[in-house]
Amino acid sequence: MSEESRVKAASVVPVVPLPRWVLILAAISALSLLGGAAGGVGAIVYFRRAALDSINPAYITETLKRIGGFPDAAAGGYHPQVAIRVPGLVEGVGFGDNKDSLQFDFFTVESDSSDPDPAEQIDLWYERPVVLPFANAKFISVADKGKADVNGREFVYEVGVLKDVANGQTRKGLIGCLVHGRKVLMAVAMAPPGQPMDVDAVVAFLRKGQSF
Repeated sequence: MSEESRVKAASVVPVVPLPRWVLILAAISALSLLGGAAGGVGAIVYFRRAALDSINPAYITETLKRIGGFPDAAAGGYHPQVAIRVPGLVEGVGFGDNKDSLQFDFFTVESDSSDPDPAEQIDLWYERPVVLPFANAKFISVADKGKADVNGREFVYEVGVLKDVANGQTRKGLIGCLVHGRKVLMAVAMAPPGQPMDVDAVVAFLRKGQSF
């Protein structure tokens, strides 16, 4: 096979139903690991592997364990769709049945602070796009704030309104944070159309974690 043929073959990336956050983070990681002129075909191969891993059930289950010792989510009645693990950057899992179901993401990041403040983390992520398995949205208002106990740790959250950037539809949403040392666990969720935000459903899943 000629060099040109090998390059073309390596450039074929399968079409998979990935949310945009997976593509962005995988691309960032590929660029940071391979860098500059060292990218090229290597970056494409890395990206392809990340895309395939992200929808592999075993990979999703392992990511849930890494995030917080969560059991197999599918066995608990939840429906994880995709996972991402970018070394030194983020680990997360996205849940949802379809575009009209409850959708939520859990992801962990490492804070630069030795004592991160949950409210500050919420403010930081509130300004960013909310990219869920079946929707891309933006918070436009906050209606309520609260706290919940999660296995002895405080989960701070805000409930507000999200606007779907694709169709302009508004839906209730949640953004919350739990910290453990430098480890920051963020949760973002979107309610089904016309329904209230089921905070209890999000908190109930968090409580399944055994090792935050």
